[in-house]
Amino acid sequence: MIYIETGSTDVCYDFALEYYFTLEKRLSDTVFLFWRTTPTLMVGKYQNVLEEVDKPYADAHGIRIVRRMSGGGTVYHDLGNVNYTIIKDAPPGGEVCYGDFLDSVVAALNRLQIPARRGRTCDITLAGRKISGSAQRFSSGRVLHHGTLLFQADLERVDRLTAGGKR
Repeated sequence: MIYIETGSTDVCYDFALEYYFTLEKRLSDTVFLFWRTTPTLMVGKYQNVLEEVDKPYADAHGIRIVRRMSGGGTVYHDLGNVNYTIIKDAPPGGEVCYGDFLDSVVAALNRLQIPARRGRTCDITLAGRKISGSAQRFSSGRVLHHGTLLFQADLERVDRLTAGGKR
């Protein structure tokens, strides 16, 4: 595995790295990116921004709005989140399940004495509460899996700016 800690808190830089290692630069091993970002709303590839985002609130609070390469819902990120990206060749037939990635993240959290568990298809929970969501994209024989882990995120903003806090 090739580990890259981006050192950046600029979501555009980190998304550019995801794009680069998924579609442009094929490395010989799995790529693992570890990153954080300043306050940002990440909108899924297929979402309608006008329906998903409270843009006046985001603008008033200096929250960036970006679209990611993968599907899924709108997610609020800030420096209280830790984000990870795993990029590797897709298996023959292109079938990869979320568990292939989430089980390793859960195992790592468990080794840190965090009793996390897999939740629904693409979630990780702690004491029955969601602490991580993830999304995937398949392209050019590669799979990109990325997710977030809530540590000290601004939960009021998470609720206000995502589906749980529809205005």
